[in-house]
Amino acid sequence: LVLDYKEHHTDSAVRFEIKIAPGKIEWLRRHGVAKVFRLTTRVSTTNMHCFDEKGAITKYATPLAIVEAFVPFRLAAYERRRENLVRATERELDRLTNKAKFVLAVVDGTIVVGNKKKETLVHELREKGFKSDGPATAPAGGPAGEPGGGTFDYLLGMQIWSLTREKVDSLLAEKENKRVVLEDLRRTTDKALWRADLDALEKALDADDADRGKDENKNLKRKRRV
Repeated sequence: LVLDYKEHHTDSAVRFEIKIAPGKIEWLRRHGVAKVFRLTTRVSTTNMHCFDEKGAITKYATPLAIVEAFVPFRLAAYERRRENLVRATERELDRLTNKAKFVLAVVDGTIVVGNKKKETLVHELREKGFKSDGPATAPAGGPAGEPGGGTFDYLLGMQIWSLTREKVDSLLAEKENKRVVLEDLRRTTDKALWRADLDALEKALDADDADRGKDENKNLKRKRRV
C-alpha cells in the first residue's frame, strides 16, 4: 500500500507526504484514510483522571463532568479579562481626550510650547487639568515620573508639525470610536466573550481544514499526472 513517505514537519505542524501504490487510491478512499492508517482510537470514559483548576488530580465520572467543572473556572478568567479590557480602554480614552484637548489648546494659542522648559510646561498642564500618564516612579532603568505622579510625555512628545486642527478632528474621531468600544465592553458579559472566542476558533479551524483539503487535492492531482 505505502511505497514511500517523507516528513515535512515544522515547529508548529506535523506533515507526512505518503506515496501510495498505483491503483490503491480509490481503495484507500473507500475504506477511509483515518481507519487504514489508524489515525483515530477509542478512549475509555469510565476511568478519567484530570488536573483540576487547583492542580490536583481528580476523577471524573463522565466527559460532561469535566466540562461542568471547567466552565466556572473559565468564566471567572473571562470576567477578569473583561475588567482588564475595560480598564485599558478607559485609559486609552483618557489619553485621546487629553491629546485632543492639548492639540486644540496649542492651535488656539491657549498653550505655547515653544521656548519653554519642560518643568514649566508640566506645571502649566497640571494647572489646566490635564491628566498625567503612568506611575510617578518608573521601573529601574526607565525615565522617572514627573513630580506629583505620572508623566506628560504622551503630550509633550507629540511632533510639532502634527499639532494642527486636522489632528484635533482625527483625535476626536478616534476618541468616539474608543468610547463605543468601551460601552460595548461594559455591556458585554464573560459568556459573550467566550462565545466570541469560540466562534473565531471555529472559523479558523474551518479555514485550516479547507486549506488542508486544497493542498491534499493538489498533491493527489500531481501524483496522478506523474
